[in-house]
Amino acid sequence: MSKQLTFMDFFSGIGGFRLGLERAGFKCIGYCDCDNYANKLYKSFFDTSEELFFDDIRKIKTEELPDFDILCAGFPCQSFSIAGKRRGFDDTRGTMFFEVARILKDKRPRYFILENVKGLLNHDRGKTFQTILKILSDLGYQTQWQLLNSKFFGVPQNRERVYIVGCYGKECAGKVFPITGGNSENIVKIGLNQVAETIGNSQGSRIYTPDGIGSCLVANAGSGKTGLYFINKPRFDKYKESDIVETLKVGGDTPLMKIRNGTKKGYDIATTGDGINLAYPNSKTRRGRVGKGCSQTLDTNCNMGTIDGYKIRRLTPLECFRLQGFPDEMVEIAKQLEIADTHLYKMAGNAVTVNVVEAVAKKLSEVVNDRT
Repeated sequence: MSKQLTFMDFFSGIGGFRLGLERAGFKCIGYCDCDNYANKLYKSFFDTSEELFFDDIRKIKTEELPDFDILCAGFPCQSFSIAGKRRGFDDTRGTMFFEVARILKDKRPRYFILENVKGLLNHDRGKTFQTILKILSDLGYQTQWQLLNSKFFGVPQNRERVYIVGCYGKECAGKVFPITGGNSENIVKIGLNQVAETIGNSQGSRIYTPDGIGSCLVANAGSGKTGLYFINKPRFDKYKESDIVETLKVGGDTPLMKIRNGTKKGYDIATTGDGINLAYPNSKTRRGRVGKGCSQTLDTNCNMGTIDGYKIRRLTPLECFRLQGFPDEMVEIAKQLEIADTHLYKMAGNAVTVNVVEAVAKKLSEVVNDRT
């Protein structure tokens, strides 16, 4: 019987890497994160009683770390994301990769799995990614990478992330990727409504105006408010077909809404199960607001909404956790710990999608078992 491989969970957040790797049969021996709220939830959900814990990767003395087989890390992505200023290695958060490289150099685990945003690939015209790959190669690792989208792995979220897998030596070079997670037809069948939470009156009924999506979106999804954003049902014959103020048409029992979009037509049509990007509500140039049957990429402020009956509302923390592949129990525990929704949205936005990590980890496990 082969030995169970162990891993260290760096930038652990709420444990997306851990859940995926454990489902593939690997064992966690320690974790590291600087977010106090995420650590509180992590410790309450997982049994960490015999594990090492660090709150700052920069303070870790590698000689104090035990040997382990796999390093996993979703190192901070803000400095590479198109949603940020893209300062790369000039941003302190961007330098966290070098801390990962330091641990790889000193501990030489057999494998690593890294995750980051799609923008890492073309940051500084690709030079940043080339630098990362060269550093990993100089450390003796054979690396392979693939851009994976969460929507092909059983969750209705359009989230592209680059995964980098490394093996010390040549034992699994080129054997982990490519990974396929499904096809586009599965996205439609899943639909955002499949992760929808039943919302009661406890969420509140903050009324804005029936005058259009612009007014609805001004509800500022980034403020931490979680009430339902109701739109009164307008008379269909009151508006012209070309009038963007019209937010609702009814085709049978299916609500259809015109969503402001920076195209020649000026709007896109959304219906039940579609995701709606709530960011920059007054922008006339922003495109791609509507995700057909899925949410757009979750961020730390949860600027994502959906159609619920005849209204548009912000996604709830539970729905965001589901979109990242986490079990409902984790949100239940967070509520018991009295962790505010603002922090839960941030945790979900920062997390890796469990289903994708699980697929990568299982493929790595197959490669490892084939050589033992």
